[in-house]
Amino acid sequence: MTVPHRAIALALALLGTSGCAPAPADTAPARGEDVAAFQSRIEVTHARQFSVEYRGDIAVLRVSAPLISWSRPGDAEPRTETIVVVPRGREVPPLTGDLTGLPVVRVPAERVATTAEVDDAILTAIGAADRLVAVGGVTTYDDAIRARVERGALGQIGFTWHGPPNLEVLVSRRPDLL
Repeated sequence: MTVPHRAIALALALLGTSGCAPAPADTAPARGEDVAAFQSRIEVTHARQFSVEYRGDIAVLRVSAPLISWSRPGDAEPRTETIVVVPRGREVPPLTGDLTGLPVVRVPAERVATTAEVDDAILTAIGAADRLVAVGGVTTYDDAIRARVERGALGQIGFTWHGPPNLEVLVSRRPDLL
């Protein structure tokens, strides 16, 4: 069983909307105190290819899955993607050891771009469609999203099956998460 890369985006979107928030300024932790920044935590009980590890003020997301080659359909190469998640308003701690060089995503994601209609539907289902700043295009089953695209409120970056997203639109819309 393979896990699509959009699983990472979904996990981040869910993590960003499930109570992750910075502590109020007047209740900041004392120096050296290890206080978790995530007010609620995802507990992974059934997934075998997805994990969340909390380390103080950050979460480390890992998605591991076999990557099936188009040229060698019988071969599946193991692949792991890891992302560091930091609550908005918190400083990114020095990333050392196994975290060195990993991408950092702030949550909750306030500005989201998607390249597939299924992602638009997921954001709508979790009540986060108002965070969309760009989508693949006008081909969507969601009338409200299509109307926003048609009036120019949402940028069009292209759909994943056609090629890479339109970088000019992405840069102008400044999403936190694609």
